Amino acid sequence: MQVRILLPEKVLAQHDDAVKVVGEALDGGFCLKPRHVDYVAVLGPGLVGITTEQGQEVFYAVAEGMVVKHGSEVRFAVRDGAGGSDLGRLREVIDERFAHRDEDELQARNLAWKMEAGFIRRLMELERGY
Repeated sequence: MQVRILLPEKVLAQHDDAVKVVGEALDGGFCLKPRHVDYVAVLGPGLVGITTEQGQEVFYAVAEGMVVKHGSEVRFAVRDGAGGSDLGRLREVIDERFAHRDEDELQARNLAWKMEAGFIRRLMELERGY
């Protein structure tokens, strides 16, 4: 299979000889092999493992995104990612870098909700003639 892990600004990984791809989707783990049916899933922060024809295992930490398998092509489109051979370090990347992003995004969403609520309150005051 041809596997590509795409970030917004670059290609993180490209493997043209994959025989197995495993990962974590929001609805559970998955394992893709060349003869499996086409597949689409939403990803949360987690690990992706790729096994090559030579038996080499390569791992990537990925932030949220999508995975699509169509025929012999598997494409990951993720917000952020990192590769390496040390699974412990990749798990730390997920816990530190990607979890921190979730906190920042939650704070930004809370601020947007507060601004929206204030805007609606002002509109209601205008309708009442204040």
